[in-house]
Amino acid sequence: MNYKINYICISDIGKRRSENQDNYCCGGNSLDRKYTLQSGAYVPISGSIDSRQPEVIGVFDGMGGEQCGDIASMIAADTAKAAEMTGDPESDLLKICHSANAEICRFVEDHHLRCMGTTAAIAVFGKDSITICNIGDSRIYLVSDGCMRQISLDHTEPVPYLAKPPLTQNLGLPEDDQAIEPYIAKGVYEDGDRFLFCTDGLTDMLSDEEIIGIINNAVLEEAAKSLVDTALEKGGRDNITIILCEIREENRNLLQTIIRTMTA
Repeated sequence: MNYKINYICISDIGKRRSENQDNYCCGGNSLDRKYTLQSGAYVPISGSIDSRQPEVIGVFDGMGGEQCGDIASMIAADTAKAAEMTGDPESDLLKICHSANAEICRFVEDHHLRCMGTTAAIAVFGKDSITICNIGDSRIYLVSDGCMRQISLDHTEPVPYLAKPPLTQNLGLPEDDQAIEPYIAKGVYEDGDRFLFCTDGLTDMLSDEEIIGIINNAVLEEAAKSLVDTALEKGGRDNITIILCEIREENRNLLQTIIRTMTA
């Protein structure tokens, strides 16, 4: 059975940041900072991926402020975009993390910076399964049969209620100081499932209940735009980057097209 993974990517600077330090990788695209709307939102990217041709999808949240967090997220996105799939998605995703980590550390050393880093929440869709990998607090959610659950794992320290948890892991850690330990998981997907990849600019603004309410009540593109718009309406304290994907069985899509043609 063959599936199409339809997607839409949106990245917005938010309402309080002077620059967007997020990035993404999807459908061979990453964030092109040359093209931006006046509102601070980059032009949404949409398309579809064939499940028979695995490629990396993911979001990255750069850290470092003046210490070039945007460059860290760009390095990670470009590393993921250029990765060659070997047929072993777990190994491929771990290799991406370690390669990006080394490149970020090399940039810091070459440019005499104190530090910079990025989170990563990435995945590879196979023929009927998904393998995910994350480091930091950018998240991946599965929405299936009207329910939503987080399938990534936050790398954060426990803190008092409502406080922002500091990260325990990110890309950009010198291996001599602390080894990176990306979280890996694998599961199957079904026709109609949706996957949300997002930076904390979304999850810090919206509760899980608000997110699932939006995703369950709109078509893919409208849901993605509504997630970002609602986060902005609630304050938009950080950059907001999301990728919303929907699994569609290819034969079912063909049948629906034939039915629409016959009834037109």
